[in-house]
Amino acid sequence: MSRSRPVRLLCTGDLHLGRYPTRIRSNDDHLSVTSIWSRIVDHAVSQALDAVVLTGDVVDEGNKHFEAYGPLKSGLASLAQASIPVFAVAGNHDFDVLPRLHRELGNDTFHLLGADGAWQTEALTRDGHPVLYVCGWSFDRSHVTESPVNTFECPELETEQAIPVLGVLHADLDGAERKYAPVRLAELNDIPVAAWLLGHIHKPSLHSHRDGFVLYPGSPQPLSTGETGAHGPWMIEVSPSGAVTARHLPMASLAYEPLHVDLTGVDSEAEFRSLVLTRIEEEAKSLSAERPDLHTVLFSAVYDGRTPLHRRVRALDEQVREEIPASGLRTRIVRSVLSVRPAIDMDALSKGRDPVGVLARLVQDLDGHGNAASGGGSPSVALEQLVADVRQTAGELHRKPAFTPLREQRTGFDAPTDETLIPIIREQALALIEVMLEQKPSDGKE
Repeated sequence: MSRSRPVRLLCTGDLHLGRYPTRIRSNDDHLSVTSIWSRIVDHAVSQALDAVVLTGDVVDEGNKHFEAYGPLKSGLASLAQASIPVFAVAGNHDFDVLPRLHRELGNDTFHLLGADGAWQTEALTRDGHPVLYVCGWSFDRSHVTESPVNTFECPELETEQAIPVLGVLHADLDGAERKYAPVRLAELNDIPVAAWLLGHIHKPSLHSHRDGFVLYPGSPQPLSTGETGAHGPWMIEVSPSGAVTARHLPMASLAYEPLHVDLTGVDSEAEFRSLVLTRIEEEAKSLSAERPDLHTVLFSAVYDGRTPLHRRVRALDEQVREEIPASGLRTRIVRSVLSVRPAIDMDALSKGRDPVGVLARLVQDLDGHGNAASGGGSPSVALEQLVADVRQTAGELHRKPAFTPLREQRTGFDAPTDETLIPIIREQALALIEVMLEQKPSDGKE
């Protein structure tokens, strides 16, 4: 191989082999994490890439000794057979299983960096000469509360300045949690590596770093409804001059996406269904064009607008939960948020002094609260107290011991926030307004 051509790497992490994405059926094997791992391996082999980099949590803690171990071992063996080295670090989920697999494979192509919690550097070579150094650190236990950057060590940065160095780390970047190797972007910027490749966060993100970047490749296959957007591995290219670039490969076969449906003016079941199907087709057409490997889209529908069907929307939503083919994709609505309002004059009602007027003013306050970030009116003190009370009650329920397994799995069972609670409060207030209006005599003549 010529030493003058670029070094090409495929980077991925947070696969969580052994875990299944939420809301998929058990027989949808092509949507599993195992399937995307096999496709990543096949892509690296077919493109004759120089190396694969794994940024930790390749294996899920819950199934690391059962469903995950075999596929991971098989994939690493296929890469070794193709003479494609793998540089990996262990995360908080696979801190014990990756070292065991490393010992078992016993080959020269699987490099587990820093398995004892100390920084370690390995060279990627061509014709017996190093063309790239990869310096990494691994979790050696499930929780690490101190920054691994404090003990960073890479002699090659001093002695081999003509050869680029990539840093690989599983860590929580500028996050609130302090038990998953917390690091700061400013700390990483102080270290003159060509680029940082990180694991732990499932949403892909790219940050500037000196002359390079800090990359979270994210999970190559999304795992929960909160992991929206394109997913897949990243192609990392290091030029002969040492410049590093990153390109996202949206290879995920599954997507979780929002679906906005404005029901303003919709007043029949047929119109509702037609509009939802139209919106699904529009979104599916756009997604299939952007992501050619996409197979299935699971939508979280957000219904808003004013409609006389306000009280029936939830039931109508249940009627469109079947699988719907659209633009060559399989699609399905799996959850919904109702922000619809009745087709009534809320301004007129809010002028009343009766309970309906009080509720109408509450709804208007809620609308102002939800739009505060975009210049909406300031919420009243009473509303702030109501939201705080609901937030406290919902938080207490979320922290109940019965829900501990869901919280630990981090499968979308997030703590309630104002963003999720306010639509629920609004929905209940509107439903109560409608009930009161139905019970209220018209014009005082009944």
